[in-house]
Amino acid sequence: MATKISQHHPLFRYALMFLSLLTLGGVLSGCGASSVAGPTQQVGSTTASTSTRVLKGSMSEIPLPAHFSPSDITAGSDGNLWMAGNLIGRITPQGIIREYSLPANSFAFRITTGPDGNLWFLQADTVGRITPSGTISEFPLPSRILAPDSCTPYTLCGGITSGPNHALWFTEPGTADQNGTIWRISTAGTISAFPLPDTQSHPTAITTGTDGNLWFVGFIGNNVPRGTIWRLTPKGTFSAFATPGLFPSAITAGPDGNLWFTKIFKKKSRKTHSDR
Repeated sequence: MATKISQHHPLFRYALMFLSLLTLGGVLSGCGASSVAGPTQQVGSTTASTSTRVLKGSMSEIPLPAHFSPSDITAGSDGNLWMAGNLIGRITPQGIIREYSLPANSFAFRITTGPDGNLWFLQADTVGRITPSGTISEFPLPSRILAPDSCTPYTLCGGITSGPNHALWFTEPGTADQNGTIWRISTAGTISAFPLPDTQSHPTAITTGTDGNLWFVGFIGNNVPRGTIWRLTPKGTFSAFATPGLFPSAITAGPDGNLWFTKIFKKKSRKTHSDR
């Protein structure tokens, strides 16, 4: 029976514990100490950033249809931008929008450009592919445990990246009762699963490093979650790197060859009392 993750699910309670304060950290592609450019703090360090740089520029807004609820965006091989949500949207640099419908009650919460030049998007129990001309194909996952309507822009349903072996790689966070999984789908639709070796592992965002490995973030543990960065080789070997005192929320490969990730600190609770 499919398990539906909601805002009341334990995974969401853990995610909501880590609120609002985002900073940028870096981790090397290897196993050594972390290294970042500029004054940002390193993994495990308690030294705060000492300076910031203000970027100035202009912003333009392009209104979307009222019925469209996008959750992710990526650049397509066709020179357009592609958005995922309750439908797939394509927008040209000039702002012309075209919509592509998804099956009823489905939601595409992540999208990326694949090695085949098509757009690949992630749903609760399905991986979808849309060609630049708008033809959609769907590939049901054999054992994914999420209900089809359980993923929205506000839920921890995983991430997807174009990776090694001419394939797409994506995460499944799992539930409090079931371990997370890394999945691989070839551009022909062949699906393979890579279960995480540690129990209570919940991967979220994922990217491909310049070293050719998959790097992803998330947390281990249900009662007292511990932030973690994992590395997965194309052959299926896992390595885990703890991130004490912080919760990694997103990760990407940087131009310096390192992996850069955002981290959310646990918000301290405030106690109040009243005299009677």
